[in-house]
Amino acid sequence: MDGAEDLLSMFMSMGTTDHGTLVDQFAQIIPDCGDGIPQFFLEASNWNLQAAIMSYFDYGGGQQGVSSNVMASLPEAELLDDVTVGDGEDIPPNVGFQKTWRLRNSGDTPWPQSTTLQRVQGPDLGGPSFVMVPALMPGEVADVSVSLRSPQEEGRYAMAWRLGFNEEVT
Repeated sequence: MDGAEDLLSMFMSMGTTDHGTLVDQFAQIIPDCGDGIPQFFLEASNWNLQAAIMSYFDYGGGQQGVSSNVMASLPEAELLDDVTVGDGEDIPPNVGFQKTWRLRNSGDTPWPQSTTLQRVQGPDLGGPSFVMVPALMPGEVADVSVSLRSPQEEGRYAMAWRLGFNEEVT
């Protein structure tokens, strides 16, 4: 097997939602990535191991590694609560609703004015691709909402949102 096949095989054999186990699995796949880096990328990817590892490489991991200076300057976030619609909650077809998350700046760095919550996976459900997030100081909490409409067809639908930066926003 080549490296890509080995990596795919590792992903397919890992099935857990336990945060500690996911951190250990990230570190197993990418040894010597540094303290705190697995948890940072897993939190930023909503504890999706594959997405976290892809983000790690997107930020330059594996070449020169992700430096502690870069990591120290990246904002951190914690999802405190699904204020309105929770994961797996049923919504009738073709109904407008508001999804609200309660987020906390869990890092030591203030969030910039350009901070957004960006839809990274799933159907658009009539909503925007991103919403602005308040520029929180470390420890501050804010509710962030987006207006959506459930699909006309019954079924299971999922979306993934990630904290990001829209450099075009001033």
